[in-house]
Amino acid sequence: MDKVKVVLSGIGGYGMTYVNALLDGGLDKAALVGVCDPFPEGCPRLEELKALCPVYASLEEFFAAHKGEAELAAISAPIQYHAGQILLALENGCDVLCEKPLTGDEKAIEGLIAARDRSGRNVSVGYQWSHSAAILELKRDILDGRFGAPRLLKTIVLWPRAQSYYRRGTGWAGRLNAADGTPIRDNVAHNATAHYLHNILYILGGDIDLSRMPGRIEYTTAKINNIETFDTAVIGMDFGNCRGLFIASHAAARTRNPEFIYEFGKGKAVFPVEHEGKKVIAGYFADGSVKYYGDPFAQTAGKLWHACRVLRGEEKVVCGIEAAAPEVKVIVRLSQSGAPFFAPEVSKVRYDQKGDEFRYVEGLDELLGEIYDSGNFTSLEKLL
Repeated sequence: MDKVKVVLSGIGGYGMTYVNALLDGGLDKAALVGVCDPFPEGCPRLEELKALCPVYASLEEFFAAHKGEAELAAISAPIQYHAGQILLALENGCDVLCEKPLTGDEKAIEGLIAARDRSGRNVSVGYQWSHSAAILELKRDILDGRFGAPRLLKTIVLWPRAQSYYRRGTGWAGRLNAADGTPIRDNVAHNATAHYLHNILYILGGDIDLSRMPGRIEYTTAKINNIETFDTAVIGMDFGNCRGLFIASHAAARTRNPEFIYEFGKGKAVFPVEHEGKKVIAGYFADGSVKYYGDPFAQTAGKLWHACRVLRGEEKVVCGIEAAAPEVKVIVRLSQSGAPFFAPEVSKVRYDQKGDEFRYVEGLDELLGEIYDSGNFTSLEKLL
């Protein structure tokens, strides 16, 4: 079978995931027909790419010069460009793999669905966990009733971020809207840790390519960094028959990589659990049995090859627009009001060996850990 013809939009930052996947052995599966980036010099493998395909400043320029040549567009552009580039790729007859999140603009979602349906093409949204064998097998067991009815799904992730994180790109980090008014909503829950908020919604979805929207949301957000949005969030979600709790911060003093406990009537799923030298998801069942699902971080670029197989009709989309949309809607509910700054007396600064400045909140790690352990929504009020 012919190789899938791929165009990349965005070859810096996360776009390097796809660059590396293709250049490091992936060209036997896909043909790279073009790359697009307004600042291509930021890609450390630019010369290798130039030897394979043309380089353009924008996806519009690529399609104008190579109409009908690409079959799959892999989009890693900043959030404010996601919706427009998905529409552009569909209009040019391409399947799409767009990095998470789907968009910052809830109003764009219906138009994306309509455009996809008109085009007859496929759209996948690149939530890594939703394309991992571990999460997909766990979700199938949940759908099959092996775990019983959901009760409480809780997640915590604390990832300190330096000032360089907020200076990256072209000034969109931490912004609520772009200069032209396009919603971005770049915040801790809608970018770096969006995978884990989305995963709560995705696990509860009634089919493999569906997520579930909570009925009621309570939240507390705050920031230590001078951004328009927020760098810390505690989100409580009511799904009727169960609850969700999501905790994330870039203002913690110490790193705490993603953890979850998903409790059900007939068992629970826990991550991470040590098994055979690896951190994996484990399912513990009421009958005493244990099932190990594997590492949800394995095969980072697997979503690219999945999108290629979807295009060839070998597989179906597992995380598309409908599955990604509830995360956007939750974030929009959080973004209706400004986030307060943490109190000056708990706000601290440290520097790494390179001199990069980290702002953190004294006592935040402990408070967020207590909230996670309790499983109950609690405000950040005592640190504000």
